[in-house]
Amino acid sequence: MPMKHPSLEPVQIGMAGQIFLTPAPGFIAPDDAWLQDSFIRTPGIRRTEWRRNNFLVVTQAQADAVGAAFGDNYCEVPSVGSYQGIFHGQYFGLGEVGRRTDLVSKDILNAFQRTGSRSFRDVNGAWAGVIWDEARQEACFVRDGLGIQTIYVTRMPDRVLFSTDLRILLYSGMCEDHDEQAIAEFLHYLYVPAPLTILKKVYAVLPGHVLWLDGQVRQERYDSPRFVRGVETVGSGQAGRSAERYITEFEEHLLHAVEDCVPRHGRIALALSGGKDSSTLAVALSKVCPERVLAFNVGSTDERFNETQDAALVSKALGLAFHPYVPSDRELAGGLRLFTAIQDQPVGDPAAMPYFLAMKSLPDDCRVIFDGTGNDYYFGIPSYEKGVHRYRRRIQIERNLPSAVWKLVLRMMSFGPGWMRELREYWTRPSEESFVAWDGWNAEELSGLFRRQVSFADTYLWKVMRNGASADWVELLTNAVCGV
Repeated sequence: MPMKHPSLEPVQIGMAGQIFLTPAPGFIAPDDAWLQDSFIRTPGIRRTEWRRNNFLVVTQAQADAVGAAFGDNYCEVPSVGSYQGIFHGQYFGLGEVGRRTDLVSKDILNAFQRTGSRSFRDVNGAWAGVIWDEARQEACFVRDGLGIQTIYVTRMPDRVLFSTDLRILLYSGMCEDHDEQAIAEFLHYLYVPAPLTILKKVYAVLPGHVLWLDGQVRQERYDSPRFVRGVETVGSGQAGRSAERYITEFEEHLLHAVEDCVPRHGRIALALSGGKDSSTLAVALSKVCPERVLAFNVGSTDERFNETQDAALVSKALGLAFHPYVPSDRELAGGLRLFTAIQDQPVGDPAAMPYFLAMKSLPDDCRVIFDGTGNDYYFGIPSYEKGVHRYRRRIQIERNLPSAVWKLVLRMMSFGPGWMRELREYWTRPSEESFVAWDGWNAEELSGLFRRQVSFADTYLWKVMRNGASADWVELLTNAVCGV
């Protein structure tokens, strides 16, 4: 019998289900009650099922769109030729707003039947999908190019399980083993880089990729990398003239993008740090709907990390309402259980839980929250200063020095002042490890912890970095962060 997880909190997830590789008796086999039970805990979820019983999927969007037409319990999964499939998320450019998701799925399946995975390039939005080819007995799973919507996949002896929330697979009782390498990468990077997940043999579909299950697990990129090189300029004068030329057009696009995300009613909360990114968004909101904006900032009792004064200054200058929030130790301790209950993968970002508590403290009439923070340290994005000195400058210097001289330089740095010794510590690590800005466990420390050799050399993240242009910091940063 599968293990029950009574601590699983009700959450609004998008899609989960299973594809039977062998015939299964009845609509839902007795040991598949986990799937139904898990969604009973999730408000508003209905089951959708392909009647021939080798495809079962549960999705909120499908139930909302066609549940009434097909009855309370079952909805047909859209099919085209030998393909059955369903897509969950938000789509742009696929017809009128509110279009039935089964019709959208058929459009995508038709395009996929004609041109294969290249057809996904034309699907814009935050979405994920699954396609089952009955003729070939082959499954594929696809994720949007920006990687906003997640989807996880695992192959069992008799079925394939998938979900947009990792906890549903854990709740099944069939995916209980943890991946030791994923744990090591979490301790090193403070998050689990795709395609690994914290669960063993459960894979995250990479952004802009199709994951194929045809006897093995392989991923194929259908979308181009996120970095696009602009027109090269020569000289500061020319660059200044280009900025002056395009600043009006940029402002128009920014205001249009902000307006498109603002609901008709209710207030808009803005996470404001006082830095350039969130302040730019604050300026845009002050021109769109200043009377409806509530800027909030998560402060700290440690003044070294407190940004409240900067955020308050920006709010006052723009005439926006401001709400500072400094969580107490009691609030942090009390919110820990609730915060971990909504995380499907571990994240070591120390700001995540305080921001979670701050958002819970917002008034009920705040209909949407704009994240205007620059996220300089989130998910492997180091600040410019640390990034240049710890990675790009190291690559440039190492490339222009003979190996023996480089080793001598590192040895001499060990006798220098504290900042130089600290820099030497980063530069003695593999270049891919010195890329990150935080001080997670290094490979040697992890090898001692797990009592085996721990390496990141063959990970997907390092592969992306090795194939990137290391001399071009912006391109490397974009591909490493947005491609994993």
